[in-house]
Amino acid sequence: MYTRIRERCFPFMRPAARTWASQHFEHFLAEPGNFSYAAVLKHGDFGSSNILYSAEQQAISGIIDFGGMSLGDPAYDFAGLLSCYGEPFLRCFATIYPEIEQFWGRILFYQGTFALLEALFGLEHNDQQAFESGIATYR
Repeated sequence: MYTRIRERCFPFMRPAARTWASQHFEHFLAEPGNFSYAAVLKHGDFGSSNILYSAEQQAISGIIDFGGMSLGDPAYDFAGLLSCYGEPFLRCFATIYPEIEQFWGRILFYQGTFALLEALFGLEHNDQQAFESGIATYR
């Protein structure tokens, strides 16, 4: 993924943004502990647009879009929640999922990749809107 982002997205990014992205990925990749986790079944696109909420019942009524579901790092889905709802919301999970504290660094890493992944998706699938949305903060 990092190689594809460097090759495809970096030409559209300002120098400081390229430096930030390089450091973000290289710091993560250099730490072997980031790759020792028990793989879980993850949604892969777990955010507000895929969580159905019933205002009438004041409860979650469903989860949709399982196209990105796979075995992987549980931190990835938590990163999606962090992006949508913020840190105070996500910290509430610690009481029912205490392991979250152990992989907080991975959550932050994944959250930091989402815009670039959207830009990369846009480039690789001829989706100009996705590309522009993802690359905007890096230009």
